[in-house]
Amino acid sequence: PKGALPTEGTYVRYDHGAMIGIVALEAHRAGAVVVGEDLGTVEPWVRDYLRDRGLFGTSILWFESDHDGDGAPLPAERWRQYCLS
Repeated sequence: PKGALPTEGTYVRYDHGAMIGIVALEAHRAGAVVVGEDLGTVEPWVRDYLRDRGLFGTSILWFESDHDGDGAPLPAERWRQYCLS
């Protein structure tokens, strides 16, 4: 809320199926491309859900690293498809 601390806020829940459906429909009608921002904090299923509906995603190089290896950034061929960086 305005003037309040972040700890006094809340997450807003909504019908994601309805929202994505409307966004995809309107993008199709307008000939537009939709890109969903992903700052590395989305739940694991979100990336696949958006991809399966034809929405592109984003990734930040900082989060795209080899966590099982030396921690170096992943080469581009190991990034997920339909992703802008």
